[in-house]
Amino acid sequence: MRASGPSSGAFVQSSSKSSQWTFAGGGFSTLAIGAIFFASGAIEVVLNPILGRISDRRGRLGVIRLGLAASAFFSLVFAGVDSAAGVTVVYMLAVVAFGSFYTPGMALGSARATHAGLSQGLAFGTMNSAWALGQVLGTTGGGRIAELGGDTTAWLGAAALCGLTLLATERVRTRRAVDQTA
Repeated sequence: MRASGPSSGAFVQSSSKSSQWTFAGGGFSTLAIGAIFFASGAIEVVLNPILGRISDRRGRLGVIRLGLAASAFFSLVFAGVDSAAGVTVVYMLAVVAFGSFYTPGMALGSARATHAGLSQGLAFGTMNSAWALGQVLGTTGGGRIAELGGDTTAWLGAAALCGLTLLATERVRTRRAVDQTA
């Protein structure tokens, strides 16, 4: 399973680990599990260009904020889902939220690099490094939290992180609006 973005990689990987256990426990074969993850990836392939167009027209921060809110919501839903069928449905919907950061995030990094006079290669490398760090820390941290407190604890933590990040983006949005009126 490919994680979708710098902010969502940990959540997607955590959901993969949790979902595989639930799917296997629910009698899903390895092929069925792979098909679910493949279909989720295909949904991302189709929707990411659409999210990119929306972020170009309406602003990147709005798409990112919507993705954060949806990710918090689906993390809360994951905390309460205990059947393979429920996880399948939630996962197919949640992958869009968890992956919605990558396209506008890369565009935001690219725009900031241009504004600062930095090369696009440096911006791309920095974003990929941030994504990789999120993968390593998020996967191991989320897995450890799940081992210690259960999957519900890990999903509630993910929802809290999304909510806190959403609050931080509100501060950025508000500050940006004040800067533009000054």
